Amino acid sequence: MKFMKLKQHHIKMLFSVFEERGYELQEFNNVGLLNMADVGKDIFNDITLWFTETEGEAYQSTLNPAKQSFLKGGLAGIGAPVLTRKQHRNMDCIDLHGKRKIESFCNRPNTRVSDGKYAGCFLQEVQRDTNRDFCLENEIIQTGYFGMNIHSASTLKEVFHIGYYGEGCWVTRNHKNHLRHIAAAKNTDMYLKNPEVTLFHRTGFDHTELISLYKDFYGGV
Repeated sequence: MKFMKLKQHHIKMLFSVFEERGYELQEFNNVGLLNMADVGKDIFNDITLWFTETEGEAYQSTLNPAKQSFLKGGLAGIGAPVLTRKQHRNMDCIDLHGKRKIESFCNRPNTRVSDGKYAGCFLQEVQRDTNRDFCLENEIIQTGYFGMNIHSASTLKEVFHIGYYGEGCWVTRNHKNHLRHIAAAKNTDMYLKNPEVTLFHRTGFDHTELISLYKDFYGGV
């Protein structure tokens, strides 16, 4: 159950990086740190985290598809998709995901609101590993709805390899950590005031851009 409460210096660093890059801060901010170095090992070596002005938590995750997805070219067969490392505004709503209907951060083109209208999440931007070499340099970028959500792996057992749990979503290894993540988001004013139409930004970084936070989480690796 790899889990870490963010310290104040982590939060200050995140605020600083967001300001430097012109990223918009919300009351509740979802962030991912991607490490592409060991994609071929099919392991959970990335970080999904959230932060507010005063607190935050980080969880062991994968931000990239499984090894098998890279080898077969993703579900579309044209290259495994990885969300681009940038800020994706209004990308996610909290909705039910998968056969077990678990609350997750979902990218939905048409999110129903109470008055019967729709408030759709914004489009995603992905890179595709078209030559299947586990590298994203000089690869094509696509924009659209690809169903790349934030959810957990198995709800029933501990998972050690990404396997079929990852096709491009941000997948939290431990289900209890995922539930903590959702609960924290739902306990914010931005969500409680209007849960049906609250949309969350999602911001991705290469792990080297926040290397001190990454090392604090994984013990200096």
